[in-house]
Amino acid sequence: MTVTDSPDRDVSQPDPAADSAVMAAAVPVEARAVALHNLYRLRQRHFISPAMADDAMGLMLTLFISACQDMAAGEQSLLLANRVAPLAGATLLDTLVQAGLVVVTGKMPGRRSVGLTPLGSARMRAYIADSSDLI
Repeated sequence: MTVTDSPDRDVSQPDPAADSAVMAAAVPVEARAVALHNLYRLRQRHFISPAMADDAMGLMLTLFISACQDMAAGEQSLLLANRVAPLAGATLLDTLVQAGLVVVTGKMPGRRSVGLTPLGSARMRAYIADSSDLI
């Protein structure tokens, strides 16, 4: 609630909603992505079952962080970092490519490298911005 929402509000007291919005704006999007990725890995450590592990989100977060750091991501390194089996990971990456979120790039000659498309990057930025209350 803000000052304009309630005339009875004591303006000498902090406004938690406003404070949260200010803090969220101050945290860079890359730091939020790293924090979400760490939460994903923590969840993955506790819930190993495929029903609880969201491999696509882990891949997308890794690719987003790589893009923020201007680093190329090789397919095998990406899958290894996210503990995704090669066959399942290749299928998952192909699905993300077909969805228009991921593209195979030529940044790493001799190896299949992947990165986010502009659509994939925009959706990840929006998701991370909407997740600001978690971080």
